[in-house]
Amino acid sequence: MIHIKPHWSENRRHPYVFSFDRSTYDEVRASSEGQLNSRATFEAYKDEFISVLKASLHQTKLILGELRERNTNWRQTREFVDGEFRPLASGQEEA
Repeated sequence: MIHIKPHWSENRRHPYVFSFDRSTYDEVRASSEGQLNSRATFEAYKDEFISVLKASLHQTKLILGELRERNTNWRQTREFVDGEFRPLASGQEEA
C-alpha cells in the first residue's frame, strides 16, 4: 500500500493523503480531481515512496547510532537537588 501526501497539502486542516495499491491506483487517480498526476504511473509513485522510506530508514539508523554511542559513554556528572541541578559531590561519580 502506498501513501502519498503531496507537499501542497501540508499545514491544511484536512491534508490530502492518497492511499492506493496497484489494483486501486486507476480508481484513486480518477477520483483525485486532478490532484494526482495523470501521467505518472503506479511504478513511478511506488519508486518515489520507496525512496522516501529508504531515506527515512537511513536517517533513523544514523540517529540511533549516535544515541547508542552517547548512551555507551554516558556517566552521571550532576544530580537534581532542591529544585536545581548540581555537580555530583566528589566520590559519588559513577565509574
